[in-house]
Amino acid sequence: MKKYLFQTAAILLLLPSLTVGQSINTEFGKNRVQFHDDFNDWWMYETENFITYWYGKSKQVAIPAMQMAEVDHDQIQKVLEHRMNDKIEMIVYTDLSDLKQSNIGTEETFASKGGETKIVGNKMFIYFDGDHNHMRQKIKEGIASVYFNNMLFGSNLQEILQNAVLLNLPEWYKQGIVSYAASPWDAKAESELREIWNSNPKFRQFDKMAQNFPRQAGHALWYYIEQNYGRSSISNIIYLTKINRGVNNAFEYILNKGIKDLKEEWNQYFEDYFAKETNAFAPLTVESSVKLKNKKKNRITKMSSSPDGKLILYSHNHLGKYRIVLYDVEGKSSKTIFRYGHNNHFQETDYQYPLLAWHHNGKEFSYVYEHKDVIKLVRYRLENKEKKEQIIPTAFQRIYSFDYVNDLDYIFSANVDGFSDLHYYKSKNRNHGNITTDFYDDLDAINASFDGKNGIMFISNRQTDSIVKRVYDTILPIGNFDIYFLPEGETKAINLTNTPNISEKSPKQISDIQITYTSDVSGINNLYVWNTISLIAQPLTNLDRDIACYEIIKQNQYLIHQFRDNRFSTHLSSLDKSLINVTNTQSTAKADRSELSVNRPDVTTPIAWKVDYEFQSTYDDPNSHTPLDNKSSVADFPVVQTYIPVGLQPSSLVILKRVDPYNNSRAVAANKRFGFTNIVTKLDNDILFEGLESYTGDRSEVLNTPMG
Repeated sequence: MKKYLFQTAAILLLLPSLTVGQSINTEFGKNRVQFHDDFNDWWMYETENFITYWYGKSKQVAIPAMQMAEVDHDQIQKVLEHRMNDKIEMIVYTDLSDLKQSNIGTEETFASKGGETKIVGNKMFIYFDGDHNHMRQKIKEGIASVYFNNMLFGSNLQEILQNAVLLNLPEWYKQGIVSYAASPWDAKAESELREIWNSNPKFRQFDKMAQNFPRQAGHALWYYIEQNYGRSSISNIIYLTKINRGVNNAFEYILNKGIKDLKEEWNQYFEDYFAKETNAFAPLTVESSVKLKNKKKNRITKMSSSPDGKLILYSHNHLGKYRIVLYDVEGKSSKTIFRYGHNNHFQETDYQYPLLAWHHNGKEFSYVYEHKDVIKLVRYRLENKEKKEQIIPTAFQRIYSFDYVNDLDYIFSANVDGFSDLHYYKSKNRNHGNITTDFYDDLDAINASFDGKNGIMFISNRQTDSIVKRVYDTILPIGNFDIYFLPEGETKAINLTNTPNISEKSPKQISDIQITYTSDVSGINNLYVWNTISLIAQPLTNLDRDIACYEIIKQNQYLIHQFRDNRFSTHLSSLDKSLINVTNTQSTAKADRSELSVNRPDVTTPIAWKVDYEFQSTYDDPNSHTPLDNKSSVADFPVVQTYIPVGLQPSSLVILKRVDPYNNSRAVAANKRFGFTNIVTKLDNDILFEGLESYTGDRSEVLNTPMG
């Protein structure tokens, strides 16, 4: 009996020291809690420049992700003028919640793979937030980051350790070049720089800005170099930085100018740049501000007005800790309805939750939030302050927007199979079904009525009005967003705006023939009203900062929330429909900002053969060329036109990139890569004192944030 007791005690002592890792050695106490078992089913797919991993439900996210990565790869490689021997590993997640549960690549600097030592910097982590354009931008940033790290620090262990010690680059250098390579210059970059430039005069000096905002300062400097010294100078500077182990000599050798003189030129350039905008805008006044119950650094993510306009429901979020507050417009008082979460300084903040919606009778509202990867819907009655909570079916991976249809039914814009589609939801029996089933992005869904017909108004980047089931192949859903109206029971949506080169978002109905929306067509996200009869858009604001969110109150007022002068503020204004002229910023060449469009070519049009594709021969060329094999013809594939913008001027360079279709037979099970890597048993007291060991390494290893 004593023998068995001793064996049992020994096993119990050894069990806590079992170390199980996902692609790396994960130490005790560092595993993140995972709320589902989808991570047990990993798959791998290899393309020309990438190795893409996905799990279970994220397959439909991974397929367009790998195609977009291949499309943008050559463009970023051309900017940095660098090549890598190894392929980039891209790990794809369904949403941000799943990314936060992952244990991959967060505990150690180096990862073990097949006996070789690979840096974690060769991996990029991607998630889907409902908008494929956002995911594409994250992919581009991840590719640029991987290339930059490989270019400066090398790929093998010896080079990494040597360069990490000798190269001490400023943050503006590293973060700026990654941001620039992903998107050389656009309205977003200009808006961020404008806010920093005008918020405090001290930030008009490069060193002061770089100390507080390294990414924006560095991006602007690299853009200035491109505009004044040429794009090729950038890759040469990066190369000499590695050779000379420093920054100063590289700038002086390539630009014939020291870094100090270059910064002074940069200061003067943007001083003149923003001086042109003096008195060009009509910013919101202090008199119109509304004091809501949120601190100046807390962002309001959602606002929803009651039908009578007397109550405003809003949510504010600070690093993952959010509250839902009910504001009385007349009494100017606030009441906290719900609070959840905690401040998290190490992981990306999820601003999509909570979601808010008012019932049309004004006596109740609903909100949606997520708890431990479980989506919950709460109905709140104003009369008795009663809350009824129910769990949304697990088929919904994420909800992006929702609205009431009647007392018991809702419409969702949600992710079920990896795409953002429209769904109906019956709260009484928790039944649900698809309204749209395709690969386009359908967002900002609300209940609306036009021409006596009830239906759903939403935004979409679809290329067709037909609401039919479409299986994703090679048409990338990355077009601009239009506002659509889908009448109840019909299978064809009405494109209300039909503006191919402009994106409209956050639509709200204010009359039978008018809707409001936000758009950055002028370079700044302003508020517009659209007449569905005259098909004319009229601006309602001419702001100097982007609108973060807004809400219409009783069809004659609107609330606007924006970030200005280093703080968030909310303003109440009358819905004045008089003519307003909107000032276009200096980065609003729409040809540049519509970077990538996907169209199927007309197969009846003859293919223009290039000289590089012809064989050299002593014989004369034939009168016409005909492809020998139609199966390999370019006409059988969608042609993706990638416009590489050069500063603010339209670019004449067009890259034709073929989108290769996904081949299911090439997908390989990869469970072993994310399963047991080793099992170690130890019997000692290391576990008691491990946390007391001092750490003097690179801080970036401790605060390692996944790229992309």
